[in-house]
Amino acid sequence: MIFNHGQAKCEWLRKKQEEEKILREYGMSEVLIEELRKSDWEEFKSERIFYLHNVQSIDDVNGADDDVRFSTEDVDGMEAFTVEAMLDEIEDARLFQILSHTEEKTLKILLLRLNGYSLRDIAQVLRMNEKAVSARLNRLKDYIVNKL
Repeated sequence: MIFNHGQAKCEWLRKKQEEEKILREYGMSEVLIEELRKSDWEEFKSERIFYLHNVQSIDDVNGADDDVRFSTEDVDGMEAFTVEAMLDEIEDARLFQILSHTEEKTLKILLLRLNGYSLRDIAQVLRMNEKAVSARLNRLKDYIVNKL
């Protein structure tokens, strides 16, 4: 299974909030809680780096060169495994029209972003510069806002 960085971060944050609530109930100072949070965050980031370098990439898992396929949890009621599946889930005709004429690479970026991947993760998966990923998303967002 692919390591979903965004989902793992949300889960980590949820657990940290629960843990910090308990620590506050037992009277631990905010300074110590902050130090613990920073330490745990560094450990979490190192685990993410491990997964990034040691878990198979999306392309390796699916054996596809250009097709982004992966399983994902339900994201805002939309379960998207491929760009085509993502487009099939769009109910707004104007948005569908815009996205159906959008470059394939930009759609792959959008799909990964919707599924919780960071810009850095997307850049590494698609072998792009992080700024290029961000620029594509911003241009798409601006284009959609102007057309809708």
